[in-house]
Amino acid sequence: MQQNSEDWIEHIAEQVHLHYKGRKVVIWGSYGVADSIKGSLKEKFGIDTAFYVDGDKSKVDGKMVLSPEYLDGKSGQYYVVVPIAFYSAVKEQLVQGGTVRI
Repeated sequence: MQQNSEDWIEHIAEQVHLHYKGRKVVIWGSYGVADSIKGSLKEKFGIDTAFYVDGDKSKVDGKMVLSPEYLDGKSGQYYVVVPIAFYSAVKEQLVQGGTVRI
């Protein structure tokens, strides 16, 4: 059974709520789905998104969209939400930077 995108976004928001443990929430990627996840987190659980990270340097503004390197070594401070389409590539970059401990 295939879920629609609203169900998928709701599921992501629920998982963040269960696992973020008070850390600041960051969403990987600055695009429409990320905005929907941000809205669902705020609406359903009152969780604010601290900022987005994006590997596309043209989207980085130094305020709301930061480069992934900003997260290096900060796994205790940030909970990174990665929409599944990018998971493998993003996970590798986070592990190399020390943001994710496996």
